[in-house]
Amino acid sequence: MDIKESTIILVPYPQKLKITGNDSITLPESSYISFKNIKPDTRITTAGKQLCVDLKNQFNFDWNVSYGDGYKSAINVSINKDLCAQEYKIYTSLANNQPRTNRAIITVEAKDIQSICFAIQTIRQLIKQFGTSMPLIEIEDFPKIPVRAYSYDVSRGRIPKLSWLKILVDQLCLYKYNQLQLYVEHTIDLENTIESWIKHTPLTCSEIIELDEYCYNRGIELVPTMATFGHMYEVLRSPSYKNLGEFPSQSQRPFSFVERMLHHTFNPVNPQTIPFISKRIKDYAALFRSNKFNIGADETFDLGCGESKEIAQKDGVANLYSSYVQKLCNTLQEIGSQPIMYADIALKHPNMLCAIPKNVIFANWNYAANVTEDSVKLIRNQNAQQYVCPGTQTWNRLIPDFDCAISNISKMCKYAHKNNACGLLLTDWGDYGHINDPILSLPYLIMTAQYSWGSSKISKNNVEHDFADINSLNTLLKDISNILTDNICPQLCNILQEASRSQAFSWSDAVQFKELDDNGDSNKDVLFLLGFKKDISLKEARKQFLTDRNQQILNAEKYNNTLYKCINDLYKTYSCSKCYTLKERINKDFINTTILSIQGQQILNSLGLYILNASAEYSNSSNKISKDQVAYFVQTINNWFIQYANRWNSIGKSADLYRIRQVFDWHIDWLLKNSN
Repeated sequence: MDIKESTIILVPYPQKLKITGNDSITLPESSYISFKNIKPDTRITTAGKQLCVDLKNQFNFDWNVSYGDGYKSAINVSINKDLCAQEYKIYTSLANNQPRTNRAIITVEAKDIQSICFAIQTIRQLIKQFGTSMPLIEIEDFPKIPVRAYSYDVSRGRIPKLSWLKILVDQLCLYKYNQLQLYVEHTIDLENTIESWIKHTPLTCSEIIELDEYCYNRGIELVPTMATFGHMYEVLRSPSYKNLGEFPSQSQRPFSFVERMLHHTFNPVNPQTIPFISKRIKDYAALFRSNKFNIGADETFDLGCGESKEIAQKDGVANLYSSYVQKLCNTLQEIGSQPIMYADIALKHPNMLCAIPKNVIFANWNYAANVTEDSVKLIRNQNAQQYVCPGTQTWNRLIPDFDCAISNISKMCKYAHKNNACGLLLTDWGDYGHINDPILSLPYLIMTAQYSWGSSKISKNNVEHDFADINSLNTLLKDISNILTDNICPQLCNILQEASRSQAFSWSDAVQFKELDDNGDSNKDVLFLLGFKKDISLKEARKQFLTDRNQQILNAEKYNNTLYKCINDLYKTYSCSKCYTLKERINKDFINTTILSIQGQQILNSLGLYILNASAEYSNSSNKISKDQVAYFVQTINNWFIQYANRWNSIGKSADLYRIRQVFDWHIDWLLKNSN
């Protein structure tokens, strides 16, 4: 077997990989993966069964898991305490040193249970690439960042079904993540906040308990994550708890995506706030094995502006913030949980970093493409623990921002390694109704798995690891493309990149244009968000909105032609795909959903152009649209939305799908009113 290290696709790529001979080993049709001198453990049993299922599904092989020396096994696994944390080694050799027998022997040494799980995931990936005939190799591997975590938003639109969450966990497991956080604001059926979740098909406590078990068996820590300060929109709009907020009078305002992101912060000086949130923390934490708890505490925009304004003016907003966080940490200390909190507010008041309890892990987020190292260095210099947090750049869009994502992820991972961060947390948000489909985050999940692991030879060509090296990046993107298309379309990431650059009118634009209208007046929150003067009229605001986007919107037809080409290229990949295993089914879903999302972006591009053409009083356009054009466009929207809703409901609960439909319906009504 003529194999070179550079042709082996593993994510994350090992620290050391060596081809030890030209012969190959052939896995027998029936054998065992045996754990020697290791007590039975559900985590390694589960990993072993994953491998056996792969062999059954792909080759109809009959493999099983065993413990001890009772069976002759093709794969032997043992503990080696001399290895470093999370380290494992894999050796493949010919059985009994007799090449003619060609019976496979794979030997695994691992530091601990977690390391064994990582080793088995590597073997699964090798089988995926090479089938039952594998090269002679030696692998020595370990991660350079201890915690590789993924955070998924389950509050702002989408609430996944348990079946989908299990598929997500399987993917995290395959790529050696070891922590998952589900971001919750109101979407958990805790009894004391029923008013906030009763209409939102929340996750149930029983689902969380089952998911926690599922994660544990796959070597992943499910960490409870709950907003406890800012971003309390639905809780603070409920009749029973509105008085706990900074602006109780705002609880009756009509629903707004923009307002949900900007307002509704707890009033920390209300004597009922801490008892309420402490009970909520304790009730939620009780569902999890984890001894960590992410309290959020980010973007407390209203703090010191409403009910707490007088005390904030006296004591300072920073002291108000740190005092409240200290009380939350005290609650966590009572139940033996280590706090995790977002770092954005503390970073605005650096002296506050010293006031936060020393055992806090700061989740240090920044999603800019040109993000600098400054905040990561600042927390490191305070000798504080931190998870460095890049983002998938999927929110407020149908097609993720590919260029921003790869730039942000690569830079933030680089800073995490350089500053000895204890973790890397990839965040995936759902602002403005979570229109983005979760499967489209998969390329960035795989990319982050590689960068956070920190292989010294990411490019696999004996070039020292460099996050900025274009050859290393291109190699990784090609590998991701091959993983997602079963080696059919190595250009997949290039197609995704081209599609992401073809956005003339975004979902964010559609939401903000709608919400500029506050019962005939201009919406102050949207004006603030857009940087407009706070006293301009609705007519003036819409004119400025369209003027600012005029050139981009006029690219709609050109961009839609580009998107048609992307769809055609993806259909070619789809037609060549096969569907043997669960993983391949996920990848087929990826292609289908990408096509659906691109079609949705074509609709948004056309929507922007129709709005511009229908707004002669706001723009320079003279191309008025007819009601017949609008009627045809409405049918296009409806046909697409049926497919979109089917996809949504196949992986998630109904949740806030209706709110996304309301945005399209509003635009339809607006176009009908403004057409000839």
